[in-house]
Amino acid sequence: MKILLLILAFCGTATANDGFFAGAGSTLSPVRNESLRVIRETLTIAPIEPRHCWKRVMLERGSPDQRGKLTEQVPCSKEHPSYGGDDTRWRAEAVYEIEAKADAPGVQFGFPTPVWDAEDSDEHGDLTDAPVASAADFRTFIDGRRVEEVSLKWLDGPEKKRDRALGFVWTASFTKGKRYTLKSTYEFSHDYSVGFYGEKGAAFREGAAPWFILENGKQNNDQYASGTLIYYLTPLKQWGAPPPEKIRIEVTLPSRVSMTMVVPISPKPRCVGVDSLVYELRNAFPEEDLRIAYPADLAEDKRPKLAVFADLLAWRRTLGGGVRITCALRDRLIKESGPAVGEALKDAPCEQVCRP
Repeated sequence: MKILLLILAFCGTATANDGFFAGAGSTLSPVRNESLRVIRETLTIAPIEPRHCWKRVMLERGSPDQRGKLTEQVPCSKEHPSYGGDDTRWRAEAVYEIEAKADAPGVQFGFPTPVWDAEDSDEHGDLTDAPVASAADFRTFIDGRRVEEVSLKWLDGPEKKRDRALGFVWTASFTKGKRYTLKSTYEFSHDYSVGFYGEKGAAFREGAAPWFILENGKQNNDQYASGTLIYYLTPLKQWGAPPPEKIRIEVTLPSRVSMTMVVPISPKPRCVGVDSLVYELRNAFPEEDLRIAYPADLAEDKRPKLAVFADLLAWRRTLGGGVRITCALRDRLIKESGPAVGEALKDAPCEQVCRP
């Protein structure tokens, strides 16, 4: 049976001593699969408010293949810390219109997921050091029909056992010349850091510090803890050529996060609104993965305002420069910012909605 791994380059798992918590979503992408072509992709990512917490269950305990799985949703408590663990904060829905360029019967798909190394135990003490798949409530559909037989297994990587990853596995068949609609939905968490740091693009591009951590020209990286939404887009290049005609991505922000406090690390959004960022690619494969940083735990009354014109310029640079804004966002900024910012924005061009 032919195996197609929906592979991605996940960052390392979370550890207890580096201040980071790893969690991410990823684009479907079979490795070296020239028989399927993506025509269009629509990705929507929305916050889960309040966050969901999950019960962890051990599978094949005591064997080399032991692994943990997030199963049923449970009430969040002190055993579910806000910086990560077994909670989820984002829900992704990825819809792909694909075309089969050749017959592909009985294809086994594997969707790798990052793992949470459970260094703490559950109430029974039986999940210590068990790798736990971080994606929760994973579902996949083909032409509107849910694939019921999806299992969580170890998937061998290029170096076999050494590079293996946990993944959700299922089987499907495709007929040459036909088009299909694939959809995957699941919940995932965010990367967490005790501050905003630019090393290796953690919370912003190196040398491009967000406007709100600058004080008199100097960076105060520890002023805010940061959360980073990560969604791996670049593996889409492993699908067959030509590239997709259109990729559209829309990310809705959590209600407590202001657009002035968002750092679109990569790629640059096409347009931003009061609570959303819109990205679009045409006839191209993604060259960058989606990374968006924001203060992880910032009360609304503690948000810094755009007080002077220099703040407005710095914020526009934080967005990436040349990013369009909606009229609703412009009007809110006029209302909430300092007089000089309001005066500069009152005649600024804007879009009624972020259109393609």
